[in-house]
Amino acid sequence: MFRALDIARPCRSISKNDSIGIVRFKATLKERQDELAGRNGYVRVADRNSILSNYVVQGMEQADE
Repeated sequence: MFRALDIARPCRSISKNDSIGIVRFKATLKERQDELAGRNGYVRVADRNSILSNYVVQGMEQADE
């Protein structure tokens, strides 16, 4: 996902607002990954705690376009 966003962002057809949106989305995605993996101050979500994991993943899938 990060690679696709990195490829899309510098495209000339991407507006400045869309480029800013891509940067924000990448930051949100990174934060969610850190939350699940227990990095950058987060406590790792145990594999057996699928409710929280599913909640975080579902939130990313339903993010605003």
